[in-house]
Amino acid sequence: MNFSDAKETAEVVTRSFGEEIQFFFASLGGRIPLWITAFIVAIIALIIAKISRRIIERKLAKHGIEEENNEMEIIGGRITYVVILVIGFTSALKIAGIDVTTIVAAVAVGAGFAMQDLIINFLGGVMILAGKHFTIGDYIKIEETVGKVVDIQARVTVLQALDGTKVVVPNSSLFLKQVVSFTSNPFMRIDLMVGIDNRNDLEKVIAVCNKVFTNTKGVLVEPKPAVVVAGFDRHVLNLEMRAWIESRSGWVRLKSDLAKNIKHAFDINGIKMAMPLQITVAEKELALTDEKVKTEDPMLLTAEEKPMQPTSVPKIPQALPVQAPQVQPSPINASEPAVG
Repeated sequence: MNFSDAKETAEVVTRSFGEEIQFFFASLGGRIPLWITAFIVAIIALIIAKISRRIIERKLAKHGIEEENNEMEIIGGRITYVVILVIGFTSALKIAGIDVTTIVAAVAVGAGFAMQDLIINFLGGVMILAGKHFTIGDYIKIEETVGKVVDIQARVTVLQALDGTKVVVPNSSLFLKQVVSFTSNPFMRIDLMVGIDNRNDLEKVIAVCNKVFTNTKGVLVEPKPAVVVAGFDRHVLNLEMRAWIESRSGWVRLKSDLAKNIKHAFDINGIKMAMPLQITVAEKELALTDEKVKTEDPMLLTAEEKPMQPTSVPKIPQALPVQAPQVQPSPINASEPAVG
């Protein structure tokens, strides 16, 4: 390739790039009005979606849906809101000249990874409302939390615990985990354990309890209350009081009232409650018992408490008697002079 060919190639590339730049700015000037129109369409769609949701919820509320059982109201308003938003935004993208197919594919891939939890929680909320396992106003228990359902949102469910605190639970947890609903059924049973002295007259105790059931406000006649003997031993007779109440009548307060009324009735009728068994051991008896145990089990004795064992002293062999040598006296001669 000579110099003239390289120069000609450079001129062609420069001319093509310049034409592309000119075309871009020329098309940009024509697209700006379309983008403005698309933005306006998106804003209008958002406003219409919000207004439509409120209208649908208001219409459903007028058709006899109770305030504490408005799951259809929430579902209807939410579906209307989402559908109008999807239609409006899709129209805005088409007006702007953007390929909707590419956008939908990109959103689907992003939702599969980045928005997985959000989608699961949203679907969990829809399934909760559609399944009607519990509704707004019910008392439920999930894991260790007990509270009243205050709101079911798109992502979370808000509970008001018994102590007044606000608990926010993801809808996916409510959908996947075990949930206990205390007020889904019209009636619920409250159980109260009572321990009495087993020397009381059992028939009298049952008669007193039945009278308490009748006089306690909120306890239903049907299903019939019952007193069940749960167990007994030498000193205690355990009774289980079973009473049925309306599930939305405040079961915590009713259980407290029932316990107070039973205690008051027992005091009036001379029914003795079970007293805790106490065993008092005197200090001296405890010391004697401890000494006896240690005597029976020598391994429990400490080094100071172990008795001294007589040590064996090795026997020393007795020495044989030593006899002194006998000296024979020499005879005295008469001829030797006597020493004076």
